[in-house]
Amino acid sequence: MKKEIDTLFSKPFVEVAISSENNSILLALEFEKTRPARVKELKKEGHTTEEAKEIFKQELDNIVRESLGLPDETPQEKEYRERALAIADGKPDPAFVEEE
Repeated sequence: MKKEIDTLFSKPFVEVAISSENNSILLALEFEKTRPARVKELKKEGHTTEEAKEIFKQELDNIVRESLGLPDETPQEKEYRERALAIADGKPDPAFVEEE
């Protein structure tokens, strides 16, 4: 292994273009670093901490979707997300709540 490492580092550095996939990962990582500041900013705008975290998550999801060329959130994905949030908050699953 030492020989392989020595071989790798004995060659001159060659700068290459970063792939679009790697650029997408770097963009998402950079955005993730802004989480604390963005959540604080959203709280100053009047959102609760949980709302601010959810907004940030949706913004990050949008960056990832755009980077991967995925469509916007489908109605089914929205339903599942809302159901998961309700359950996480200790509320009953909206899919099984009878309307009065």
